[in-house]
Amino acid sequence: MEDISERKSAEEVIRRRDATLAEAQRTAHLGSWEQDLITDRIFWSDELCRMYEISPDSIRKGIPRASTVIYDRLHPDDLARYKETVAQAVNNKMPFAIEYRIRLPGGSERYIYAHGTPTLDAAGKLVRLTGTAIDTTERKRAEAGLVESEKRYRAVVEDQTEFICRFTPDGTLTFVNDAYWRYFGLNRDECIGKQHSVVLPPDDSRKMKKHIASLTRKNPVALIRHRIIMPSGEVKWQRWSDRAIFNECGTVQEYQSVGRDITDTIKAEEALQESEEHYRQLVAMSPDAILVLNDSKIMELNSAALTLFGASGPGQLIGGSFTSRVHPDSQKTFKKWMRQVTDGKKPVFPLELKIVQFNDTVLDVETSAVPITYRGRPAVQVITRDITQRKMLEDQVKNHQEILEKQVQERTIDLLRTNEQLKMEVVERKEMQDELTVASNEKDLLLREIHHRVKNNLQLIIGLIDMTKMRMQDTAISTVLTDIMAKIHTMGLIHTRLYESKRFDKINMKEQVTELVDMTSGFYSHEHCTIDFTLDCVEIYLPVDKAMPCALALNEVLSNIHKHAFKGRRSGSVEISLSRKYAMLRFVIHDNGVGIPKGFNIEQTNRLGLKLMRALVEQQLHGSLTINGENGTSVVIEIPLEPEDIDYGKSTCS
Repeated sequence: MEDISERKSAEEVIRRRDATLAEAQRTAHLGSWEQDLITDRIFWSDELCRMYEISPDSIRKGIPRASTVIYDRLHPDDLARYKETVAQAVNNKMPFAIEYRIRLPGGSERYIYAHGTPTLDAAGKLVRLTGTAIDTTERKRAEAGLVESEKRYRAVVEDQTEFICRFTPDGTLTFVNDAYWRYFGLNRDECIGKQHSVVLPPDDSRKMKKHIASLTRKNPVALIRHRIIMPSGEVKWQRWSDRAIFNECGTVQEYQSVGRDITDTIKAEEALQESEEHYRQLVAMSPDAILVLNDSKIMELNSAALTLFGASGPGQLIGGSFTSRVHPDSQKTFKKWMRQVTDGKKPVFPLELKIVQFNDTVLDVETSAVPITYRGRPAVQVITRDITQRKMLEDQVKNHQEILEKQVQERTIDLLRTNEQLKMEVVERKEMQDELTVASNEKDLLLREIHHRVKNNLQLIIGLIDMTKMRMQDTAISTVLTDIMAKIHTMGLIHTRLYESKRFDKINMKEQVTELVDMTSGFYSHEHCTIDFTLDCVEIYLPVDKAMPCALALNEVLSNIHKHAFKGRRSGSVEISLSRKYAMLRFVIHDNGVGIPKGFNIEQTNRLGLKLMRALVEQQLHGSLTINGENGTSVVIEIPLEPEDIDYGKSTCS
């Protein structure tokens, strides 16, 4: 069977095109006219009046000027061309022909084809024009329909995925569609004029010619399948539907063929045959017994089935009942299982059962089944395997398993006794842990109280110094007292941090730096200068013996910035960063203030604050202190740390 819907659609398009042309020819009418060039009067036949939808009576009475009738009806786009054509005919005294459009009173349009001939008097003077006119509107519509029909036909043919071609009785190609020439890797011009059978092998070419010759009026269409040789030399298969097109005399005018590539189908058929052969070989070589059953009747089997049942040949089993070889103890289970296979039309779980060989030996087997179609009828394919040895091994394993279970029970009893002993030890350990927890809590409480008292004492000292500072009139002494208060407050912050923290061994330096900035900003107030601080610190925990010198050194730097960095300025900015790389802690404090004097050497300075900073960093912390006076002042403190001295978290900015 072949789907020819698209081909029938193309034939219907051609039929409608021919009917349209015939209707145009049938409805064509001829009208005559005459124009007196001296009086400019016109005389029209009734048919011409009908075309223009003008009353014949008005024409018979005579209209003063021809233009009143003709020009008023002419389409504006054709008026100039009409006037030019008539003028050339009058000037050259030559006949003319023109096709133009007219507009009727109702708004519709018509196409008119007019032919005119000049008439001369005895003196050779042009006196009139005479001619005929025909309404070509239907022909124009037919032509437009023909063009549209041709487009549709071409679209139907060219859009086909099948190969479509036409050729003469001698085999010369006269038309090919896109699918045809693209398939062969050629262009359309290379195909036209070539022999249709040039791509066929000799045997298939002869078969093709014989096939074409068999087409008659009674049997104009036939199918054929043959090989082709591609330009690359590859051999492919095609299927063609050939139709003979006869002329009026009954002889073949042309052949039209519609084909498609069926190489993949042929290959699939060959693969199927090859697969069937492989299947038969696998069945024959399978160590499992394979049988085909129809209502339990054995239809086919392999050699392994003969061995399984102890048969001397296929004749002992083929035609017999598989159920008859099933042991009576397994009969009921097997029949129920087979009904599940046949009724459900799908494979079911493997079944273990017993069968009886022809020598009355009973075997344990495992059977699987799947529904199939055998010679057009429903059947069941059964695969059966001897599991007698496996069942014996399973029995042995079962005996060993019973022994192991007994040993496990005995061992479980021992474990229960041990578990009871462990529970008692856990209770004792818990009691000891509770005692240790109480002792630890008491220790934490004591440490908190110590840090709290130290913090309070330092706050008391700061208060006493602050009271002394308020009584002092000397600015220098007041500044010294402020510095002392800042140092004591810095130490107090450490004890505050320890008092408020959940841990008493290490200090969060990020929080310590933030509080030092707030604290020094409060001690050294500036009425006419605004200082902005920017902090970029990682979260690092240092032990108390390193955190205290670090905080005091940073306090000295911040105090110097407040006192000296922005003298005479209304604003300033300070950037503080705390980072860690490997086992090195790095403080960088940079301000955009007035900077340090030229030639400044930190090792030769006599300032107490700078000496204190060096002592704290270089002697206590074994680090380095660097001061740079370019673009303000930068102080860099680098401190080496042991791995156990530091904890750190995620990098954060504040």
